[in-house]
Amino acid sequence: MSRLSMRAATAEDGTELARLRWALSAEFPDHVPDGGYGAFADGFVEWWVGVVGTGEWDVVVAGDGEQLVGNVWARRVTKVPKPGTPSGAWTYVTNVYVEPGWRNAGVGSLLLGAILERSRRQGRELALVWPAERSAPLYRRLGFAPPAELLLVVLEG
Repeated sequence: MSRLSMRAATAEDGTELARLRWALSAEFPDHVPDGGYGAFADGFVEWWVGVVGTGEWDVVVAGDGEQLVGNVWARRVTKVPKPGTPSGAWTYVTNVYVEPGWRNAGVGSLLLGAILERSRRQGRELALVWPAERSAPLYRRLGFAPPAELLLVVLEG
């Protein structure tokens, strides 16, 4: 892991981020569309170029030279202001992915630790994640716990 570097994603990372997103989806075959990787990657890169730098998404990547081996995405969710209190925000963590050859070496913990620290520095109140069953132990080790009260309704599917 000594060659591994961590940093914020840039506009130039679009192609690599698309590749990682496709790889994550491929691990859940019911999520992979029939359209093929090329069409997905083109659309993804176009989308990424439009959102990078807007503050909408905060993305931390782990790289081994020029190739990315993992990423974590965080969406800033602002709260409605209330009288006497400035508007707050929280973080929605998603799309955490580490390539299979780099798993179980602490890369996921480093990525999540970095995005949580960035969220703390930005004054976020909490971080929320919907983990896959296999990744739940990682999140628990990093301090994530079920909320005392959360209500959810599924609007699709």
